[in-house]
Amino acid sequence: MDFQVILDGQYPTGGLTFTKNSDIRTDIFNSINVQKGSFFQNTSFGSSLFKIKKLTDSNLLLAEQYIKEALEWLLKTGRAASIAVLVERDSLDRGRMNLKVTATQPDGLIITYEQFKRVI
Repeated sequence: MDFQVILDGQYPTGGLTFTKNSDIRTDIFNSINVQKGSFFQNTSFGSSLFKIKKLTDSNLLLAEQYIKEALEWLLKTGRAASIAVLVERDSLDRGRMNLKVTATQPDGLIITYEQFKRVI
């Protein structure tokens, strides 16, 4: 969805245009942020990151595994040609982890998605 400013005489007005997003950034976001088992149409969709309650080195590895599992469908359906996941403890805030996903689409476009998750 794009926002455009349309000049109508003297005063600008806003208008929304809906353009189809051709990259998989939204797919990555939803796959990571939807709690696995909560999507009524497909209970296997989403990630298990919500299970991580404490930020330890072993849980960082587990988070990486959970993200890879959540994104596996992109590889199986051909939406992504490859996916790399990096999860690390935030250097400034020890209570959160930084997530980085680098995905290559079949057309060669490389998508980088970064997010942090707070672990309480």
